[in-house]
Amino acid sequence: MDSSKLLRNFLFVFPSLVGLLSAYATASEPRLETRRGTEPGTSEPQRFHSCPNLIDFFQVENGGERSLVVLARGRDWVTVTMSLFGTDSGAAFRLIRTVPDLGSGIQSADGIRTGEEILFAFGSLGRVQWRRASLAELLHSSQRPHLEPVWYGELSSASARRVGPVTEWSTASLEPRRWLFVPRFIRGSSAPESVANAADGKILRIRPSTADHHAPGKAKFFRTASGGLAPQAAFASEVVVVAFLRPDGPRQPFWVFSNPASPGPRPPGGALIVLEKGKKEKNLSTALNLGPFIAHELVLGRDGSLLLFALRTDGVKSEVVALERRGPGGWALKGTQHFPSAFRRLSALAGPEGAWHLVLAEKLDDGWNLFDLLWTF
Repeated sequence: MDSSKLLRNFLFVFPSLVGLLSAYATASEPRLETRRGTEPGTSEPQRFHSCPNLIDFFQVENGGERSLVVLARGRDWVTVTMSLFGTDSGAAFRLIRTVPDLGSGIQSADGIRTGEEILFAFGSLGRVQWRRASLAELLHSSQRPHLEPVWYGELSSASARRVGPVTEWSTASLEPRRWLFVPRFIRGSSAPESVANAADGKILRIRPSTADHHAPGKAKFFRTASGGLAPQAAFASEVVVVAFLRPDGPRQPFWVFSNPASPGPRPPGGALIVLEKGKKEKNLSTALNLGPFIAHELVLGRDGSLLLFALRTDGVKSEVVALERRGPGGWALKGTQHFPSAFRRLSALAGPEGAWHLVLAEKLDDGWNLFDLLWTF
């Protein structure tokens, strides 16, 4: 066969070959739907803040209004700054103040309102620390707010023995107080208490061992769930419901959450699992045919309902699903939102009359953008 005929055959086959390879790549790569799914009455995400290296953020209710706390590192990856946002009559977030030099070791943050104070739970290189500050001082005073230490989480010696060595890292080299990661307050609890990851992936329900939760004390070991990351918990009809992510393969909290170059509770994608007393754990990713997620938020509604928001992204677009607890052990899909941005983190807070406030974080090459969204069912 002469060279000209070979060339003609190649030019004939080449477009078909390219089309076949493109179709295969498209079919094998996980992609999210391109449609923008907005429920009636739901707003578009509104960007209101940017920061170089996001650590964590959370919302609290403040007399019918919302407050938002954002922790971020500077471009030096060392300095931690806290930014406080508020709203006026339900309007968009506005920056109220910035508190610099909060410390260098904070890896996660959560908070709840207790009376006229905000109680913070900081996860700091394997340690749990509770601090409190006056809400008025945080939002209205010109003075630097005083974050008063009220409790340092530790495991008792008996509890520590139940946290076993793991194949990738052993607890033998660190004291027990450094075995706890990403604390989150249990929503709806009558007294402040938290859930947290132990070093080996167990999930602990912890609280101060003294009657006065403002006094330093050791944590009690309440319950161990099978291995999971980034647990959250809330009371539903006097039952503690725990939600967490379970990635494929062994991923220990020490390695996931203690890397200073990747601050914040950002576990790898995994199945969304719920656990409650008297029930077997339930894999919602498989039971509801939802697939894996990278972030989640367990939220109590003002009417006592319990919702679970879960986020995933393909690196270009993202999707948030809302799940509602329907009685003991029962969950149902309540709504789905699709976004043209690659959101990677979220916070949720109940609003009035079926409205939910979501804050979504988008990762860019040079930093993070935060967006506010009202989702009404």
